[in-house]
Amino acid sequence: FGLNMPMLYGEGKKAFRRLQLEIIREYNDQSIFAWSPQIPRAGSVLAEDPSDFRDCDYVMKLEPNEF
Repeated sequence: FGLNMPMLYGEGKKAFRRLQLEIIREYNDQSIFAWSPQIPRAGSVLAEDPSDFRDCDYVMKLEPNEF
């Protein structure tokens, strides 16, 4: 993605959330929200784990006039 993020000691799983937030800030790409967890959960529009994107390779980019 070409993002620069400083490492934060002890951040753990929060690092993945921070990465997603940086992607949202830098790119106009809605595919960041196209994830599907193995175990359904509620509470956030962001994925909790990279494996949540495992079966999301079918996502296609649409231009605004294609909606």
